[in-house]
Amino acid sequence: MNKLFRRQIGIASVLYIAILALLSFYFFWQRTGWNILFGIILLLLAAISIERLLHTTYTLTEDGKLAIDSGRGSRRKTIAIEKIIRVTPHRVLFGFSKYLLVEYGNGKLLPIQPDNETLFLEELKKRQHETT
Repeated sequence: MNKLFRRQIGIASVLYIAILALLSFYFFWQRTGWNILFGIILLLLAAISIERLLHTTYTLTEDGKLAIDSGRGSRRKTIAIEKIIRVTPHRVLFGFSKYLLVEYGNGKLLPIQPDNETLFLEELKKRQHETT
């Protein structure tokens, strides 16, 4: 059975989107020279960030893979669970944001932010033991 985990919505992500939206509003307010173009670019960045924040999912599939879908405009990334070497939790920005760093393959690193880290780690360990 596939197990689906959504992306964690943290304070740092919300602050990033709020800052982009406020800067965009400021540039639209000024309406001189290149400010409108900068406002449009920042508004697009905010929209892309919201899309990725709300629609990123991590799926542990039945066939022993971790599928990462980062929203509508991105490709799905798939990693075989048996290739995952280590998963370590990290905190950044004075503890405002946390993520899991997945090491797989030949020293490749991938940060992920599932909403329930402990349940994700338990399910991943369970599936790793099933495949070996």
